Amino acid sequence: MVLFLSLLSMVLALIMLRYNWKINRNTLFLSLLIILIASAQTRHYLMLHSTDPFWLALLINSPTALWSMTGACLFFYVRSVLTDRMVFRTSDLLHTIPFWFNLVGTLPYIFTPFSYKIEVANLFIHNMEAAKEVRFNWLLNNEWNLLSRHAIQIAYAIACLWMLASFRRRRRLDPNRPMVQGGMIYKWLLAVSAFVLLTGLYYFLGNYFYFRSPSLEREMVSHYRELYISGGLLTCIPSLVLAFPELLYGIPRSREAAAGLQALSVSSVHDPETVSGKEPASPDASTDTPDLPMAAEEDPFGKLGQRVLDFMEREKPFLNPNFSMDDLAEMLAVPKHHLYYCFKNILKTKFVNLRNEYRVRDVKRRLLEADLKETTLEAIGSACGFASQSAFYRIFTEHTGCSPGEYIKKQRGEV
Repeated sequence: MVLFLSLLSMVLALIMLRYNWKINRNTLFLSLLIILIASAQTRHYLMLHSTDPFWLALLINSPTALWSMTGACLFFYVRSVLTDRMVFRTSDLLHTIPFWFNLVGTLPYIFTPFSYKIEVANLFIHNMEAAKEVRFNWLLNNEWNLLSRHAIQIAYAIACLWMLASFRRRRRLDPNRPMVQGGMIYKWLLAVSAFVLLTGLYYFLGNYFYFRSPSLEREMVSHYRELYISGGLLTCIPSLVLAFPELLYGIPRSREAAAGLQALSVSSVHDPETVSGKEPASPDASTDTPDLPMAAEEDPFGKLGQRVLDFMEREKPFLNPNFSMDDLAEMLAVPKHHLYYCFKNILKTKFVNLRNEYRVRDVKRRLLEADLKETTLEAIGSACGFASQSAFYRIFTEHTGCSPGEYIKKQRGEV
């Protein structure tokens, strides 16, 4: 069961990274964290339960250098979420010291013949007491090699919890952070950090008693209930993210940088009202432009929601059949996860629905202005951004309750 949960966690972490990388690149650190803990948990399970030396020989010590980065992955993830940006400074190379130290120390063992690793695996299967004497790291003995790795993980987890406590004291009254989203993500980061801390403590104590026990049989340590609990909780992390993708929105931070405000469009860069932070009125905006609800206006991202609506109205990017959320993020010069938060909590709609709404509105205007003797309905739909005739008729009917032809007749009083 534990092995299944560990493997499932790794698969879910890869799926989470695959589908959420473009939303928020901080997902990389969270996915690596899950994979590292799950693979270490798999090794631990094989040491206690496996009767086949092959897989144990593969995992028993070779990935140790990578496992030493577990705490650093947690640190990078928490920091990136709290600062709302994924950065890697030159000073962050210091966090890789445990990796390089372990890599240098374990290189001799890594390059030993696989037949020797099979012998070592058989020792763990048949004589755990004798396995204590096997040297995996020429810089540290086995006890210090294992305990130091878990101690580093514990230290990073404590540092992240301290960072979260400091963040709450400094930022709880910050008007530029959405309170509801911020509170949810804060609790999420606390839970992840606490899980990494408890996992590190569990393995630290387990290894400590293993080396301190005068005589230890495999059967004595093969029924740890905590191992099953840890596997279940680990699986919950990517599962929750897949079920509630808003967890990956992070804590969006409203940035009023000049570059962001000036990137609305080429034409708006030199607009003095835009530069000053005011949204210019659209001279050709129709009277049915969506308005933000009062509650959304109080959100620090309410202004971004209004920018989205004004930009769609003014620049009409939806006329491009390939217009996507990635394009909108690039045009507005804002992180993509900010837009996801904005659509869910401010505009209360999906990007696709808003895009189709603007396309249908443009079609309705053109249908009443066009000379149908010189153009076709399909040409109007294509000009308004619909990629195919079937999509045009289906979406138009969903929004208006009638086909384009019926809509014309109704507006002209022919029905």
